[in-house]
Amino acid sequence: MTATELSKKLAISAATLRSWEKHFAIWLSPDYKTDKIYNQSAFQQFAVIKYLITDRGFTVEGALKEIERRESMDGDQVFLIEKLHSLRGFLIDLREKLD
Repeated sequence: MTATELSKKLAISAATLRSWEKHFAIWLSPDYKTDKIYNQSAFQQFAVIKYLITDRGFTVEGALKEIERRESMDGDQVFLIEKLHSLRGFLIDLREKLD
């Protein structure tokens, strides 16, 4: 997909996409883009970046540190954290329905 398609799919501006490319170049797969075409892996990586920055409220530097922290964990820890985030989301939705 093109940069425009990717930015629309992520609901971010093209300028934000370019900025994230610069800041997260170390983390992005070397083959995430060929001839200005982004692959599915790039979408997933940018979706993680968007989640950390917009949903979790990290700064760019904080998001980079969080990515490094997550990559240093083993598979069981990552699985447990994802399950806890899922449970937290469920509990928040349940609380909102009860209010």
